[in-house]
Amino acid sequence: MILIAIFLVINIYVLMAAQQPVDNRTLIRLMEQLNLDAGVLLTVLGWTGILFSAAAAGALYWTATLGDRFVEIGAGRIRAPASNLSKNVVEIPVSDVKNVNVQNIQSTRIITVQHAKGKVQFVSMMFPEKGAFDELISALNAIDDHNNKVENTANR
Repeated sequence: MILIAIFLVINIYVLMAAQQPVDNRTLIRLMEQLNLDAGVLLTVLGWTGILFSAAAAGALYWTATLGDRFVEIGAGRIRAPASNLSKNVVEIPVSDVKNVNVQNIQSTRIITVQHAKGKVQFVSMMFPEKGAFDELISALNAIDDHNNKVENTANR
């Protein structure tokens, strides 16, 4: 939140600077050599930054109002948020889990659980501690292994 406020203050300063007459600052001289109107460019940059600050503040507020979000495995079902930014909770019967896949994208790990009605994804950055994410991987892999063994036995 502090970074958003700092960014907002910088953009307000840029808007105020856009209203001042052009002096011989290096950036302003470069804009003049490129036939750019420095005042208009700085005004657009300032308002764009303010809009981004408002969007970031709105996103921060939205995530703060999501409440307690958790993944629960038990009683033959998986209960989890429908998506990373959703208040809705989905319940997936353990028997409906078709596949569990873990992807590494740069330093972020993503678990994808495919089930009869679609898929649910869990992103490692959404968990407060690394250990909780690793426990979820282990529990989901155990479910996936069990379901695949049952499926293989049924195909014989």
